Amino acid sequence: MLGEQRQLTLLDPSPGSFDLLVRARGRHGEQVGETGRLSIHVSPPWWQTDWAWFSYGLLILLATWAYTHFRTRALCLRQVKLERTVHERTAQIREQKREIEIEKDRSEELLLNILPYEVAEELKANGKAEARDFEKVSILFTDFQGFTKMASQLEARELVEEIDKCFKEFDAIVTTYGLEKIKTIGDAYMAAGGLPDPEKGSPDDVVRAALEMQEFLIARYQRRSSKGLPAFRMRVGVHSGPVVAGVVGVKKFQYDIWGDTVNIASRMESNGE
Repeated sequence: MLGEQRQLTLLDPSPGSFDLLVRARGRHGEQVGETGRLSIHVSPPWWQTDWAWFSYGLLILLATWAYTHFRTRALCLRQVKLERTVHERTAQIREQKREIEIEKDRSEELLLNILPYEVAEELKANGKAEARDFEKVSILFTDFQGFTKMASQLEARELVEEIDKCFKEFDAIVTTYGLEKIKTIGDAYMAAGGLPDPEKGSPDDVVRAALEMQEFLIARYQRRSSKGLPAFRMRVGVHSGPVVAGVVGVKKFQYDIWGDTVNIASRMESNGE
């Protein structure tokens, strides 16, 4: 009831539509005329309008899309970087593996230059090679005559080169006849037939190898002497019999043979012409 007031104030009305019933009363309180209806519509603030809520939803969708897009892009970049790293690392591993294979081949080649194939394989498989007895082995010893005199006539480099050329030829002859080179000691050369494979390097093969070495040294001596150059002559000793063969040493492996057969072949050489 307004009484004498002509205004109605609504404080903080909720948004929506309202109908007000208006009645007029006379001085004595009686109703005058008919009840009137007054419709009022209260609009919500702009941040609560439908357009505002639509904008909020649109902003949320855009933010979600932007986050997803940049997150996906970051993951893609990370994936590309990871694949590049994997590719580079794989290439490094392949290169390292190739280098390891090369070094392995070099090591095996070096090992085969020091040890017979069968002994080298046993050493790689077991970490050691057992000594073996051989009943029939032919030992070949060679030695250069006049080595001390020739050493005084040549420079050290020339002397080593001459020994190297002779021993390389001996290596080729030994390989041709299926013999096993044992070692060189100074100007002495030692080889054997019948080990580690008894089927290779018969006594005949050892003798033929010795004769071929002599022929090579004689021909080389004649060529160098005709030019006024010092040259080697050679003694050779051969003997057959039982020996013991095995690997000695830890840091520097050496395949060696022992027994009276070895000693007799050495004496045959030292006492020969």
